[in-house]
Amino acid sequence: MFLIELLNEGLIKNDLDFLINDTILVDQYKGKISDNSLVVVLFIKDLNAAKELEDFIQRTPTKYLLLTELNTNLDKNNFYQLFLDFERKKESIKELLFILENINKLTNIKEWKMKIGKNKFTYRVNEENLLRFINFDQEN
Repeated sequence: MFLIELLNEGLIKNDLDFLINDTILVDQYKGKISDNSLVVVLFIKDLNAAKELEDFIQRTPTKYLLLTELNTNLDKNNFYQLFLDFERKKESIKELLFILENINKLTNIKEWKMKIGKNKFTYRVNEENLLRFINFDQEN
């Protein structure tokens, strides 16, 4: 229900098709608010789409998302990076999955992948993998 309200205010279903990379980075950067934040990075091909996505995420009801920050400079692969800083809590995982599920409705993405920490391998984004690979011993 909330997603429909958000869609009515700006983005519409499939508005961001082919503009968002289906691979995210998890826990590879330090947070802006806290060095202990859990940072997730999304990659977007178009600056306007990146701004719309940031706004969409900011209007999503969250408890553990501390900050969103869009880097308006292209990275070496010609993507804009959208950083999401979460509290380093296991509860943040459900919030991240909720955000990605809502983004799915704006894109053609059926399954998210992630690179996590210093690990060079790519994994499927799901609760089990996130809980397995994220170090929550650093919780605040």
